[in-house]
Amino acid sequence: MTTISSICRAFERCAILCVSFLLFPACDGGLEAPKDSRTGLAGTVRYLGGAEAWPPADSIFDVRVVAFQNYPPENILVELLGGTAFFTPDSLPYFAQESEFLIELNDPLPERIEYLVVALQNGPSATSDWLAVGVYTESGDHSEPSALRIQPGTIIDNLVINVDFANLPPQPFQ
Repeated sequence: MTTISSICRAFERCAILCVSFLLFPACDGGLEAPKDSRTGLAGTVRYLGGAEAWPPADSIFDVRVVAFQNYPPENILVELLGGTAFFTPDSLPYFAQESEFLIELNDPLPERIEYLVVALQNGPSATSDWLAVGVYTESGDHSEPSALRIQPGTIIDNLVINVDFANLPPQPFQ
């Protein structure tokens, strides 16, 4: 009887040990928060002059932040369809003083973004009625866009793009 009881206890210990080996590798981070594996660009668009500075409502069809691998972009439609341009999934709010944005970059990931721009669709044509209204620039000169180096698995945040509807940047879309 002692032998059967010893065998049962040994089997029980073995089962607990096997289950432990199966569960513990899944808990390799302990109590750490899971790491964000997304890659992207995030920040704030500031509209100088606030809501009063915006163009008339009937000339605003869409507002997006767009990241281009090439500057100047040669053909916006080709770049968007070809995966060398990325954009915010939804339009930014109209008549805001500022708004937040996030662009997730998908595979294949670019090594650099050469041109990060706020684009406003000012007519009904989704392929040709776009204006650059703000450009990401570290120098403050919106005629000199700043490039961003992309690191996989990181989100470059705290980017600020200023929009001045009275002083638009050079227009690469025309």
